[in-house]
Amino acid sequence: MNVKLVITGPFASGKTELIKTISEIDVVLTERKICSPTEKAVKEETTVAMDFGRITIDSDLVLYLFGTPGQDRFDFMWEILSEGALGTVVMVDSTNGESILKARRIIDFFYIKVGTPYIVAANKQDLPNAWLPEFIRSYLDLDDTIKVVPCVAKEKGSVKKVLLELLDLVMEHILGWEGTRMKRELREEVDKVILDNSVLIDRDGLSDLYASVLKIAGFGLGGILYTAGKKAGTRGAMLLRDHLKIDGRDLTEAMVYAFEVGKWGKMVVDDCEGGGCRVRVTENVLVRRLERKKKPVCHPLAGYIAGFFELALGERVQVKEEACMGKGDPACIFHVEIG
Repeated sequence: MNVKLVITGPFASGKTELIKTISEIDVVLTERKICSPTEKAVKEETTVAMDFGRITIDSDLVLYLFGTPGQDRFDFMWEILSEGALGTVVMVDSTNGESILKARRIIDFFYIKVGTPYIVAANKQDLPNAWLPEFIRSYLDLDDTIKVVPCVAKEKGSVKKVLLELLDLVMEHILGWEGTRMKRELREEVDKVILDNSVLIDRDGLSDLYASVLKIAGFGLGGILYTAGKKAGTRGAMLLRDHLKIDGRDLTEAMVYAFEVGKWGKMVVDDCEGGGCRVRVTENVLVRRLERKKKPVCHPLAGYIAGFFELALGERVQVKEEACMGKGDPACIFHVEIG
């Protein structure tokens, strides 16, 4: 099995060094001389396109490591290099608070745009002024579920631990998806339920209608739309539960499949552990024809997710939209608080 991993992070966080330390082949580098006096004071050269290395774990598993540029002007390479990647290491310089803060934008990009598992590697942990991983987690406002791994990029043993941590996460993601993917028979049943209980609605017409509602009512209607969506989510969950005789995680998986079959968009749900999870929605029909907004506007969908999860899990659920396609974000991200 060949696994593509992305090594990313701010300028001078240790990406190239990590790949050089662990790669079994000569690393392909695209480094050029730095012209900026400020950056030149840190190092002489920087990556402008990518770094590439390889490491063979065993006869059945080979890791291909793609390092991204760290400077903002090369951020267009992030999306190019992330194509086909199964996981991401976000490197940070543990001794540089400003650099650590810059990693937040990179984390947001890879979570929202790419959606693959990632860990944060807290580099330079051998230095006396290095921030502790838990402090870095707090500074970046990361969930407890995100691993912040101590790292010394110039030490092979340390780099190996970082990659194995990410690899474990990638395998959990792959096996979890394959192991819980709905059986064909169940998918066919969901198709039938949707067909029997739906009406034909033009998606552009629905989007235009929602845009008109927002223009007429303004943003003061958010609570009402959330409540209406929650009632719809509860009814949808009851419909699938009663027809399919499933509940819990199986029912939430049915929701994801039904959402896509119903042409509302594409939905991905993180594993719900530790009292919460995130739901990522792309191709969201509600906002496809909206003018650019300043705040998240998918109140009905947030409510729908809350109502569905409450019935499926049997616990109190609150949902807040953190990113929204309606204001230009690449995906709608909903934080689901359970219990």
